[in-house]
Amino acid sequence: MNENYLKKYMDSIQMGRYKSVKDTIIKKCSITDDIWRNWLAGRTNIPNLAKPIINEVAGSDIFSKEEREDPLTFL
Repeated sequence: MNENYLKKYMDSIQMGRYKSVKDTIIKKCSITDDIWRNWLAGRTNIPNLAKPIINEVAGSDIFSKEEREDPLTFL
């Protein structure tokens, strides 16, 4: 899996920004709340196409370039 980088990031942001960041990621990745919860809990892999979007919203490199290009991760 992705070692739950998304959860680590979301746990690190201020509570006042949490909902805004979550809603932006859900909207930009075109996912449902259920998919969001699965990603956050680590039950499903985050698709490689969503990782750069999450990095952009976060304003930091949560997912490294090497991990995004790993052929063994979910496409």
